[in-house]
Amino acid sequence: PTVLLGFLILNISLDWQNIVVYKDDFKVLPLILSFLFLLTVYPEGAYGWHLILKKNHLKIKMYESIRIWIISNTARYIPGKVWQYVGRVELAHNAGIPRSKAISSLLWEVFLVLTAGLCVSILALPFVNLGSFGISYWALLFIIPLILIHPNVSNWFIELIAKYSKREIRKFDLSLSFVNTLGILTWFTMNFFLNGIALSFLISATGRQVSLTDFIMYSGFYSISWVLGFISLVAPAGIGVTEVSLAYLLSLSGIPLTLASVIVLVYR
Repeated sequence: PTVLLGFLILNISLDWQNIVVYKDDFKVLPLILSFLFLLTVYPEGAYGWHLILKKNHLKIKMYESIRIWIISNTARYIPGKVWQYVGRVELAHNAGIPRSKAISSLLWEVFLVLTAGLCVSILALPFVNLGSFGISYWALLFIIPLILIHPNVSNWFIELIAKYSKREIRKFDLSLSFVNTLGILTWFTMNFFLNGIALSFLISATGRQVSLTDFIMYSGFYSISWVLGFISLVAPAGIGVTEVSLAYLLSLSGIPLTLASVIVLVYR
C-alpha cells in the first residue's frame, strides 16, 4: 500500500504545475454535495447489515446496529483485514447477539456486498473498450445476481468465504429467503451508487461537466476498484490498490492521470 500510494503522490508532485491550473475552475458547491452524499454511505451500508439481522428475527435496535457497524468499521484501516469483523462480532455480542449468529451475518454481508460490487462493475465494461452497452450487458446485469443469490450458489460461496477466513463453520445460524436476499442485495447495490454520486460531484468540483452517462461510468469504475481493494491480501481497507486502480480507470475517461490521482486521494 505504501508503494502504491507513493506512486500516486510522486506522480502528483512531478506534475504539480498541471494541477494548479485547475484551481481557477474549482467549484465549492459540488465539493459540499460530494461530502454530504459521503455522509450517507456508512449509515446506508450499516442498515444493510441491520436488515440481515432483522430478517432472522434478531432483536436489536436500528440505531444500535448502525452504531456497532460504524464503530467497528473504523478498524478496517488496521493491517490484517479482520479487525473490523472481530470488533463487530464482539460489539454485537455485548448487544445480546450470539457470536455464531454475528459471524454468520458477516459472511452473508460480505457475500452480498461483493455480489453488489460485481454487478455495478458490469456498468463500467462498455467504457473500458469492451463493447457497447447492448442487450448482452443488460442480461449480465440481471442474470448474474439472480444466479449468485440462488440458495445453492450462495451457500457454497459463503462456505468458501468462511474457509478463506479460516472459520470452521459447517452449519449456518442465519438464513435468508430468495426474496429477502434479493431485497438486501438491492440495498447494498444502492451503496455503490451513493459512492458513484459522491465521486461524480467531486469530479464536478474540478470544473468538469458530469452527465448521467458519466455517473454510471464512475459508479462502475468505483465498484471495480473497491472489489480489487477488498480482495487484495495486504492492503488494509484496500488502501493503495483501490486508489491506483480507480485513478487508472478515471484516466480512461479522459481525466488526466495526475488530476485523477488527486481526486482519488481526496476521495479517500
